[in-house]
Amino acid sequence: MYGFTRFDICSDANCWDEKVRAVKLPTLLEGEALAMWLDLSDDKRKNYGIVKEKLTAAMVSTSFTTLEQFHQRKFVPGEALSLFLHKLKQLLDQAMPKLEARARKQILLHRFLSGLPNAVSRQLHATGDAKELTSTLELLMSLEEEQPVASVSQSQRDCM
Repeated sequence: MYGFTRFDICSDANCWDEKVRAVKLPTLLEGEALAMWLDLSDDKRKNYGIVKEKLTAAMVSTSFTTLEQFHQRKFVPGEALSLFLHKLKQLLDQAMPKLEARARKQILLHRFLSGLPNAVSRQLHATGDAKELTSTLELLMSLEEEQPVASVSQSQRDCM
């Protein structure tokens, strides 16, 4: 929710103005974000722009936690590779929203590879096939059609 992306997409699709957005937003907030919204004055709660600004600014302070989640995120067997990558991108964007694009790509590639099962990651490094995120994802997805990543890593472990 921190990026407001889905809410803004939904708001645009429903042609909600700022006033309606301000009324609908709190119905989706949870935990710390809801508590912050509740702490705002009534006047501020009625202004979507102010609410969005305040919540976004407050959530930036959680970037350390989000960065830690980014570093700990691993591929879960059965998870779509594209979803794993999407979750990594979300966490990195939340933790480091102003990160330069080239550095972002390199960090994502490194974390993506590190989050894969060890045997798969080692194989990609050894073959030199992990130079760019999009091509690495496409390669893995084509291999996954033949044998899922979790199965590939298990069969490779069985050979060791």
